[in-house]
Amino acid sequence: MEYAKQPSTLPKIAFLSALFIVPGTAAAGGFQIFEHSVQGLGQAFAGSAASADDAATVFFNPAGMTQLTGTRIQGAANIIVTRADFVNEGSVTGTGQPLQGASADGGILTAVWNGYVTHALSDRVFVGFGVNTPFGLKTHYPRSWIGRYHAVESDLRTLNLSPVVAIRLHDMLSVGVGVDAQYVDVLLSNAIDLGAFLAPTGLTSPGSDDGFQEIKADDWGWGYNIGLLFTPDENTRIGLAYRSGIDLTLRGEARFETSASADSTLAATGLSFLFQNTGARATVTLPETVSIGAYHRLNSRWALLAGLSWTRWDNLEDQISIRFDNPHQPGQTLPLNYDDAFRYSAGVNYYVSERLTLRSGVAYDETPIPDAASRTAALPDADRFWLAAGLTYSVTKNLFIDFAYAHLFIDDAEIENTLSSAVPRLQSRLIGRFENAANIISAQIGWCF
Repeated sequence: MEYAKQPSTLPKIAFLSALFIVPGTAAAGGFQIFEHSVQGLGQAFAGSAASADDAATVFFNPAGMTQLTGTRIQGAANIIVTRADFVNEGSVTGTGQPLQGASADGGILTAVWNGYVTHALSDRVFVGFGVNTPFGLKTHYPRSWIGRYHAVESDLRTLNLSPVVAIRLHDMLSVGVGVDAQYVDVLLSNAIDLGAFLAPTGLTSPGSDDGFQEIKADDWGWGYNIGLLFTPDENTRIGLAYRSGIDLTLRGEARFETSASADSTLAATGLSFLFQNTGARATVTLPETVSIGAYHRLNSRWALLAGLSWTRWDNLEDQISIRFDNPHQPGQTLPLNYDDAFRYSAGVNYYVSERLTLRSGVAYDETPIPDAASRTAALPDADRFWLAAGLTYSVTKNLFIDFAYAHLFIDDAEIENTLSSAVPRLQSRLIGRFENAANIISAQIGWCF
């Protein structure tokens, strides 16, 4: 009997790397996460490399700490509700028969947290520390859904720790640098069509006997970030920020579930060494990013912001290789075809009073996924348009709170994805579209002293 080269969910999430807790369709293009500041969310993260309004500049541009005074501490919670509703349009098994199962919504409700602290050592030297989640994803479908061989649960949780320092080189120029220590923890699962795999025995047929695969893996990776801030006058700031890619070698365990009848058939055909629990590993490089932002205060009431971000998705390898410790379990590869992507944003701040600031913004995120064949059920991503609003209120001279809301209008994500397998009858095709949307509600509290 032919060996099954079952498609693993490990690469699907490994290359998505990074999340503390993450949304179903990531809240920015690809699997990137932008929810690092509630003030930023209120203006759709327009001008984030230049605004430097709060301690979240630790992430967006560490040079922005030179615009802050004293010590600042803040923490935020972002509640994200996503929809990824699949509409079947002719999905088939590897033998051309209709795939059985219901359509499903892979969206979820989850939370993303972040926190920052900054401190002015002098009027020229500043330090800070941030905890956040630059990348990530989470989708969850029923085990019986039509696309179960492609993905059931994809859950990536990461923790990014970043100490930073900034120096005011000149009244008009500041520089900041930082280190990123990023922990990645992955859980992935998908069904295995053992009915199709064992069909040559005459005892099963495609879809008649499903196995199940779950992979858990983790790793630490290291990177760095650099920022520049140019302040030609007291009302204008222009920022440039760079974040490096991060190399990861994910290691963990693959666990398989098979029915008693499948076990008997595998044993009878001399293939009982397959689908045994074993170690698993894969390597991946997360993409680097470059951001440019501008902030200009028109008068005592109004300020305008704009931003442009570039993510180098094509520095991901052309394919990700997964290897198992079990020498009999064939390794797998996942081809990647990601394109570089841009994010465009514009926002406005209205200073109602010394205590109250209102914010609003729009943004457009490009997806790095080039076509329906490259799109997966684990990440049914598409281009999206942001509409956001928020406010900052100073409760006292030292205490402030922020609230923000954003709705993401996400294009329908067409999918025509074929599972990679050395056995043609296992190459099921998921054909249809995902109707996506996302809502984000955020709150933050901060202290200045």
